[in-house]
Amino acid sequence: MSVVPPASPDRAGPTLEVRNVTVDFQGLRAIDDVSLVLRSGEILGLIGPNGAGKTTLINVLTGFQEPTQGSVHLNGEDMKGWKPHIRSRRGLVRTFQSVLPFAGLSALENVEAGGVAIGLTRAEARSEAERILGDMALTAKMYRQVGTLPFGEERRVGIARAIAMRPRFLLMDEPAAGLNDAECRDLRDIINGITQKLACGVLFIEHRMSLVFELCHRIQVLRLGSTLAIGSPAEIRSDPKVRTAYLGEEVA
Repeated sequence: MSVVPPASPDRAGPTLEVRNVTVDFQGLRAIDDVSLVLRSGEILGLIGPNGAGKTTLINVLTGFQEPTQGSVHLNGEDMKGWKPHIRSRRGLVRTFQSVLPFAGLSALENVEAGGVAIGLTRAEARSEAERILGDMALTAKMYRQVGTLPFGEERRVGIARAIAMRPRFLLMDEPAAGLNDAECRDLRDIINGITQKLACGVLFIEHRMSLVFELCHRIQVLRLGSTLAIGSPAEIRSDPKVRTAYLGEEVA
């Protein structure tokens, strides 16, 4: 795939906001007063050590976890009480750290399911799935059962299924996990393409720092459930608090 330069965030477009969210689990504070803003066309990296609260925050955004305090807003509208399927139909879509495909179905049927989930007819969803798989260089594999595909292609099918749901905001939980360098380059181009073609905001959780610094417009760092720092890649790279707590010297 050719390299697509990052899109510029649309500051006048839709926003996804986390406002002072706290999450407690039986006395354990998993998230402590975290706020976050993601704009249309922006790629926001969310990084931090294991246990920092990153996946818990995605669960709050997508309605799988109620916050103890605070709120989540889509384009200014409070999403309190919205079930996960309502949020996805309103354009808040996630991919999972584990790919979670329908292993017994073909790649085409997997992506088609994303379109059906947001209310497209079967014919509309199939046409959309064929186009998306073509864009992701998977046309030749569309009739293969997903469980028989190599891991990198299986992960691309999972992203294609999310794209079929026409996201306004796409939340990606470690999409590069288990990918080799060539597959990571393809992933980089796919994500940049998503922001440009769909004007979609991407929340990007990832441990591969080279990919985070290359892709993201801004980076937010969590530590022990709290925000340690927010800034541009250059600002985060040089922040002494972040280097001490998480990055170390290898990113110098």
